[in-house]
Amino acid sequence: SVEEGKVLPVHLTLSSGRSVTLQTDREGDILYVDGKQIGVSPQRLELSYGVHTIRAERGEQHTEKELEVTETGGETVVTLGFGSLPQIHWSSSVTPKQKEILSRLVGNMVKVDGGRFQMGGTPEQGSDADDWEKPVHEVTLSDYYMGKYEVRQSEWEAVMGNNPSYFKGADLPVEQVSWEDCHKFIRRLNALTGLSFKLPTEAQWEYAARGGRLSKGYKYSGSNNLGEVGWYWSNSGNCTHRVGEKQPNELGLYDMSGNVYEWCEDWSGGYSVTPQRDPLGATSGSHRVRRGGGWGTVARYCRVSYRGRDMPGSRDYYLGFRLVC
Repeated sequence: SVEEGKVLPVHLTLSSGRSVTLQTDREGDILYVDGKQIGVSPQRLELSYGVHTIRAERGEQHTEKELEVTETGGETVVTLGFGSLPQIHWSSSVTPKQKEILSRLVGNMVKVDGGRFQMGGTPEQGSDADDWEKPVHEVTLSDYYMGKYEVRQSEWEAVMGNNPSYFKGADLPVEQVSWEDCHKFIRRLNALTGLSFKLPTEAQWEYAARGGRLSKGYKYSGSNNLGEVGWYWSNSGNCTHRVGEKQPNELGLYDMSGNVYEWCEDWSGGYSVTPQRDPLGATSGSHRVRRGGGWGTVARYCRVSYRGRDMPGSRDYYLGFRLVC
């Protein structure tokens, strides 16, 4: 307010940050910045330079991401989405039995909030870390969904009409499937559901095995005690086990250490020391990556950073897979 002939003091606070608007896809969702509740969506505020954790809650649902505020650019609008898998568009050829089994598979996909992590033989892996798990490097991933369980024999049979597994059981993980076989399954599954399932990249697999943004830094997926979370040579009885019988990891994913090795999309290749965003691995090679160890392996092969590999056409009763979308 300006008055003629009158001098008024003006008090300003200069902040080292930028104006940011946080919003979700509807008003009223509760917003948090770095663990502190700051109001409801939408919310305009000043954030200091640096990396902040922003979170939105809607009843029992939540979504979270990292936001880096820098000195460049103008006002930022950040939208946090309560993403869900796209709606299934069933093929006209799908049978009632297929629909029942595949609806369960889709319903067991777990949201993995993207984030930044150190990939490779990090300190908790100790002397077990191999040379090909190094150098440790920074990886940033976008959001994705991952199967809560390894693909079961019942799901494979519903899509492919056969069961190649050595150890038979509807809720046992399918095995004796090659990387190439997995891609045939995925093509048919996508045709039946109208969705876009894939094999996980090696980075997606390791990030999820470590617990994603909820990681507690365990050596194995969900624990430093492998017996709590995985079937391996000392407790498996030399066979696979029903998926989901051990404890899950921080994200609610089961059997990422042990039971069966899991195929990844990537060619096997060396790591780069430079930071990566949504990496796809080597551009070519002769072997594809497998992760997680299995029922017949020693503990060190069940670690979250251990890297195995096989020819794309290899089949064995320790080799299975899980899906991402």
